[in-house]
Amino acid sequence: MNIYWDTEPAIASIPAIGGTAIVCFGNTEIEVNAGYMSSWSEFFRAYFQSDMKEARSGKFPIEDCSIEDFHEILSVIHPCGKIVDAENVERLLELARRFMMPFLAHHCEVFLLNKDSHKFSIVKLFQIAHNFDLTLFFELLVDGFATTAELRKMIKSAEYKALPDELKKRIEARYMDIDLRAHP
Repeated sequence: MNIYWDTEPAIASIPAIGGTAIVCFGNTEIEVNAGYMSSWSEFFRAYFQSDMKEARSGKFPIEDCSIEDFHEILSVIHPCGKIVDAENVERLLELARRFMMPFLAHHCEVFLLNKDSHKFSIVKLFQIAHNFDLTLFFELLVDGFATTAELRKMIKSAEYKALPDELKKRIEARYMDIDLRAHP
């Protein structure tokens, strides 16, 4: 089975990589624009430019990603593509980490910062920031508290108490920084 997927790059293409590449998922092959994929993914840039037999054959097997997840990536990074939403954001962040796609992770962070676009609790947002090493997003969440009283209220919640100790320590350390700045 061959599924053709070719797009014009919306962001700068990598000049050394042109044409198409075939990404393989078992017996299923997807033809992609190699330059466009490389502009989004450091993993694909290195994979397509490698000196491995895959690069010589033009066929690049992917074994630790489902074809459905790959389609999700393609549908989101396509210039007229699907938006990041509450249903796909965490999976996209996993895939962004797996395929070294900082622009995709950034799109996810922008979605998460827009509190009107989802119903995640603040504790869930901290958990996502922690799970995916979204340092700037973490800092923006802490800085988003209008008062230390709001932060204290969150820290007292049952949902907060269920977080990993490492994450609670990070939040509480930032809380102390904010509290010290507010009350020198």
